[in-house]
Order: sequence, then structure tokens, then C-alpha cells
Amino acid sequence: LKKLKQLKMKTQFTKGKWIEIIHDYIKGEIFIYCNEKPIIRIAINNYATKSEAKANAKLISAAPDLFEALINIENDDNRIPSTIWEMRNKAINKALGEEIFKTKAE
Repeated sequence: LKKLKQLKMKTQFTKGKWIEIIHDYIKGEIFIYCNEKPIIRIAINNYATKSEAKANAKLISAAPDLFEALINIENDDNRIPSTIWEMRNKAINKALGEEIFKTKAE
């Protein structure tokens, strides 16, 4: 519970519901908005198809919800398989840019 409070305090991403909006496929722009303001611009390049770019935008816009879900998963009774728990911890560490949870060396 203490670590959960620390995690919530460490999150510095823009608070609010993130939504993706396709601005212009011709110019190659998709934006992620939060609180009616653009916070991320996704450039569509020659390496991503339009459908891939749209899928990428959806995944990015889901990031705060996914992060919230991960930090709220508890494993007090050690029922979650260790490989899954390790994936959860690595994802949280990656999102925060620091090692909050110790993970096995690769």
C-alpha cells in the first residue's frame, strides 16, 4: 500500500482522459488530447500504415488507464505467476523511467 501511494505521487503525466483525434492523414498528423488540449502529436511516416498509426494512437491514449490498472494489481497472496508479476513490474518501471520494483536481471 505504501508503494502504491509512492507510485501515484511519482506519476507526472497529464491527468485526465486521453483521446486520439485524427487531424489529417494527408499531412500525417494524429493528436492525443487531454482536457481538450493536444498533448501528443503522432507523425505518420512511411514506416507506418494509416491503420497502424491509428492503432498506435489508440494504444498511446490508453496508456494512463493501463498504468492505473497495473499499479492497482496486488499480489499479497502470491497467486499471480512470477513471470506475469515480473512483466507488470517491468512495465511500471519503464513507464516511470526508474526502477521502483526490483526485477530479475535479464
